[in-house]
Amino acid sequence: MLHTRGLDALKRVPPSAVMTVGNFDGVHLGHTRLLERCRELSRDELPIVAVTFEPHPLTRLKPNLAPPRLTPPAIKAAMLEQLGVDILVELPPDPEVLSISAREFFELICRQLRVRHLVEGPDFNFGKGREGNMRNLRAWSEGTGMSVHSIEECTAVLTNMHIVEVRSSIIRWLLAY
Repeated sequence: MLHTRGLDALKRVPPSAVMTVGNFDGVHLGHTRLLERCRELSRDELPIVAVTFEPHPLTRLKPNLAPPRLTPPAIKAAMLEQLGVDILVELPPDPEVLSISAREFFELICRQLRVRHLVEGPDFNFGKGREGNMRNLRAWSEGTGMSVHSIEECTAVLTNMHIVEVRSSIIRWLLAY
């Protein structure tokens, strides 16, 4: 797996890639399902690119609200590689990255990088202020040649028989109690 860092690293992503963007802390079942969908779309022909943030953006934006880390960066990278990621791009939460609007990020991945497939969860938000969402992505991608895919919500049954969405925040909460 090629492991790169920074916005400039995105410019080296080969065209027609399958991409997913997220923090991927914990590399849990939801992340596994995302990457399974990426592999289906790739058909072993297109590179799979995971774009992540290291460290979590809240460590810069609101340090007192930054979540505790579930997975150290090296282990997260190794787990993503095991799940089929060909290129891992880590974006630092610096002012250059954090100031990118949702529309600017879309233009970067669609028009400049010519990503063929973007795969995300149903509640994916991105861009400055988390202003971008799946609805925006679908609208903006019309007629561009880029397909936007959303996996279904991933759930798990707890020992008390409650069904919860699989999320890093839930995992952190469960570990704390």
